[in-house]
Amino acid sequence: MSGILDFQASTSFPAYQSLWIGLESQVGTSCSNADCYNSNAVYWADGTNFTDFSAMNFRTNDFRCNVLKNGLFIGTRCGQLNHVVCEFVCDEEHAICPSDHPFSIENGKACCNDKVKKFDIDLNPLCDGLWFTSDDPSECCPDPIPCSKPRCFDHPLKNWFCPQHPESSRSGFSTANLIGSPGNTLTRDEALQACQNQYNASLLSLDHPLAYEHLFVGTNTQASKTWLDFTYGIDDKYQCDWTKECFKEVRRLHWPNGRPLIQVDLRITSIQNNPSIPYFFVSHSGGIAQTNNGPTGQAICSRECFSMAEFCPDDHPFATNRGQHCSKYYERLIGGICEAGFLELTDPVECCITCIPCPVSDRPCTNAKNSQEYCSRVPHARRSTDHVGFLVANTSGSPSNLWEAQNHCISNYSGHLPYLKTEQDVYTLTSLFSSSMKLWLGATGPLAHACNRLCDPSEGYTWWDGTVFPSNLMLKFSLLARSTSLSFQTNVAQPYNGILAKNDNQMDETVCEISCSYYEGSICPVDYPFAFNGGENCCNSFSNSCLGGTDLSFDDGLECCLFSSVPCPSSIRRCQNHPNFLAICPQFPDSFRFGFRSYEVIAGGNKSTFMEAKSTCKALGGTLPIVKDVNVYEELLFVTKYKQLPFKEMWSSLENVDGVSCLKETCNNNNIQWADGSSFVYEDLNFGFRGLPEPKTCHSIRLDPLDRPHLSTFSAKDCSDIYATICQFECT
Repeated sequence: MSGILDFQASTSFPAYQSLWIGLESQVGTSCSNADCYNSNAVYWADGTNFTDFSAMNFRTNDFRCNVLKNGLFIGTRCGQLNHVVCEFVCDEEHAICPSDHPFSIENGKACCNDKVKKFDIDLNPLCDGLWFTSDDPSECCPDPIPCSKPRCFDHPLKNWFCPQHPESSRSGFSTANLIGSPGNTLTRDEALQACQNQYNASLLSLDHPLAYEHLFVGTNTQASKTWLDFTYGIDDKYQCDWTKECFKEVRRLHWPNGRPLIQVDLRITSIQNNPSIPYFFVSHSGGIAQTNNGPTGQAICSRECFSMAEFCPDDHPFATNRGQHCSKYYERLIGGICEAGFLELTDPVECCITCIPCPVSDRPCTNAKNSQEYCSRVPHARRSTDHVGFLVANTSGSPSNLWEAQNHCISNYSGHLPYLKTEQDVYTLTSLFSSSMKLWLGATGPLAHACNRLCDPSEGYTWWDGTVFPSNLMLKFSLLARSTSLSFQTNVAQPYNGILAKNDNQMDETVCEISCSYYEGSICPVDYPFAFNGGENCCNSFSNSCLGGTDLSFDDGLECCLFSSVPCPSSIRRCQNHPNFLAICPQFPDSFRFGFRSYEVIAGGNKSTFMEAKSTCKALGGTLPIVKDVNVYEELLFVTKYKQLPFKEMWSSLENVDGVSCLKETCNNNNIQWADGSSFVYEDLNFGFRGLPEPKTCHSIRLDPLDRPHLSTFSAKDCSDIYATICQFECT
């Protein structure tokens, strides 16, 4: 760049005159000064990045072309008339490819008239119809010419060259021609027919930042409002509103050529699931809008500049083997020359689990439009991120409560209720419906009030796989209800306005989360719920016998299972923990686990005397509850909520053996014991404790009627009184 500044100074070229420079901008984007350095928004014509010019100021105004004026780089319309200074390559070793063969190939030894290789794998396996790389042979070029010097560079106008239509200038992937005028508008059907008849072309697809240039750059294609060749969604269900929401949905918003909607500084008004307004037009001032077939727009006819690959079939959507095959699975077959991981376009066919040949023979295949959300193992599910998929459960009426819904997902789909861990999970879950729905989630939270509207619910909330609740999901929260169950109310138009709430009510639908992976999707049986040894085995204990005091992990070896194990039921797929593994105590399968202790409600909460309750728990291998901290109250509250039990009072295991009377800390030195033989310590329960003013042997627990654990109490009772029985067990 210093050369042009020296030229200006040496020739007394006026600084106030506008001078074209070889700097291009992504249309529809803008930046200034340091924001432009090394960004994707600005680049030189030779493809190099725009770097720091501390003495210069820069401002791009959504235009592709730029001028130098008064020491300032300024974005401007490419159709304007400005002064020209040419830059030449002066050394003997390098040259520039000619304008009709502008692409340097074979490490600069030749120049090509196309960026896409011809499709002739019999000639050379590298001639696969895909984009050229620097070291591809010149024989893959449709019409190669040798470089006139030892090495050639790309022609400065390579980004304007259209191989399929060299008479026209390219913007992005296509060239364009305008039909109609502001005073002579067309219906959408008329516009499409005119493009097909006159140019054998489609309507405009804004599939590249430079494609927006067609709207307002140059006299040939300057349009105030033009029809779009837009296809909304895979199944035309999902909606979005405003720029942020619509551009987040690039996985689902595609042009007919398969390329996604991209984000530029043009406002999208809304996209609605409305059959009466199925079409779209765009204007630079107003953005994209939805309308009917009325005579409101012009036609910009778009013609592809490069040969298009064929889409793989929807049921084998992943292109591989350089586009010669299409795979059902997005993962590689593990073994031989293939390592674990996601299948790539250049992988050999030996790495494909289930492949079919590309359905055409004259060009390669590319990923189908549905590839990013196709769930290989369960095709009617919708894939979110990596291996996570969601499906609407096939239920005859939605299950009545949280755990019935969870068990339905387990027994029918080897899945579980959804976990919302990423933005994409929110969008995918919402996109399953065309209207707002309330759904159960696989998470629990504290009974106490948490927060409302905009807040961080990560404290105290966990997903049932043991992971913490994400703090970066900008949802709305309604977490004030006295409940431990979490639900999600979708907002179809604006997913970020979905509501995360505590709930005990019946839901509208049940959605299950499943694994889309070929190597996952098997779960450990309920009596051996803990996966280990890389998923090849399932253990009936969560304790690690190799490292005492720690939980068994997925990668622990076969010798680390404390009790006994069984092989994973599947010989192909690795087992995952049973979805309810955090709540399962295999030694006491009817109980609900919290860490190392679990609880079982006896006889549905039917009442009995203290001795009857104590004997029942002892016969089962447990005790009546031992309440040494507030967490036990919270756990008992959770169990009563989970079982939807009507009672709030139950027997505890505390016995006043000597029948003394005492208050607060004076009870510490008396023969008052829990079922595990430990003595009563007042300081452990300095909340909700009324003391032992009466010399009675037995004591009940009364849970707070407003579900506040710290306000629960226990009281001296006659042992012949009758209360509900909940047994406590120790789990390993």
